[in-house]
Amino acid sequence: MRKLTPIKDLLYFSSLTPAAKEKALREILEQDQFCIQQKIKAAKGSVAFNVNACVNNRHFIASILRDVKHLQVVRMNETKLVSYIEANLCMFHPDGTYHPFMIDKPY
Repeated sequence: MRKLTPIKDLLYFSSLTPAAKEKALREILEQDQFCIQQKIKAAKGSVAFNVNACVNNRHFIASILRDVKHLQVVRMNETKLVSYIEANLCMFHPDGTYHPFMIDKPY
């Protein structure tokens, strides 16, 4: 398990070294791929639980397809991937490892 890193030691993408930037790009793509896989698993569970609600929800499949399309676009165009990283203010460890921030649930 990774030890806790103080936020002052994290860097934005533009501050990384070229080698760390390459690792950061890979890390973001892997993280997005993982999130899509989790959405698909959750969708399968939703279908098994209540197929009618899933069929009647027009956003059910569209949101997953939109995420897959976005991943395809950023994989093909590194400039768009960098813009995506910078727009989301992603932060990284000095070696280029992505540091996700979790949002506390209000419940």
